[in-house]
Amino acid sequence: MAIGLLLSVNVALAKSQPNGQPFQALWDAIDDLQQQIDNGGGQGQQGEQGEQGEPGEQGEQGEQGEQGPIGPQGPAGVTGAGDVAFIHTDYSQASSTLYLLMTDGSIWSWDGAWQDEVESVPTTTEAIVQWERWSFLDSDGLIWMTDGDGTYTSTSTPSI
Repeated sequence: MAIGLLLSVNVALAKSQPNGQPFQALWDAIDDLQQQIDNGGGQGQQGEQGEQGEPGEQGEQGEQGEQGPIGPQGPAGVTGAGDVAFIHTDYSQASSTLYLLMTDGSIWSWDGAWQDEVESVPTTTEAIVQWERWSFLDSDGLIWMTDGDGTYTSTSTPSI
């Protein structure tokens, strides 16, 4: 079809050439078509979009960003109590007795003077949730009891 179009244009141009130079008209038509192609003319309709290709490789990690602003100050912490972890007062006797569980696990009593009870708990004081002189609850939920003989016995917890 393109050749037929080219020939018809050439014949028309050849007839329009007054000097009888039909080949010059042919070369002019070819040059004109080449300019149309070079300038994007003469193209057909755009085809359908193809399928998406495979994803590329992941790039390198970027640089670390700048440090953000400092947050608000947190609440005040618990004030220290020296080496005392827990305190218990026993009012069951005629005179009340004060008992201290120290951070090293030793137990001291006050009944007018400090006395070492020569007894200690079988765990760290950090693992004790609640302590009284004759029993304590640890962070595993076990209840421990003593009768004052220096030995603690785990009584576990009731099944609920």
